[in-house]
Amino acid sequence: MLNIDLVFEILGWAGSLLLVISILQTRIVWLRVLNLAACVVLLVYNFWLPSWPMIAMNAALVAINVVNLVRLRSATVPNVQGSVQKSHDSPAGRRSGTAESGGTIRR
Repeated sequence: MLNIDLVFEILGWAGSLLLVISILQTRIVWLRVLNLAACVVLLVYNFWLPSWPMIAMNAALVAINVVNLVRLRSATVPNVQGSVQKSHDSPAGRRSGTAESGGTIRR
């Protein structure tokens, strides 16, 4: 018989591992995607516990990651030839720390 408590414990550890892996990313898009996935997994785990402070924090992080992924996606616009260029009006285009400005975090 499958022990549901064990399944959720494994889910919690998997979410935590995914969170750590997300923080190790040097590409901001991968960091956001993996962090979003980790927060969703941890939301499920924390609803099972239930741990309301952790639910609130992970829900907020889901929203932050989604908003930032949308901004990153809109920061690149296709030009007439079909290649992608940075929009000069986007927050991502003005940030320091991108590969174009010599920083270590890449899109």
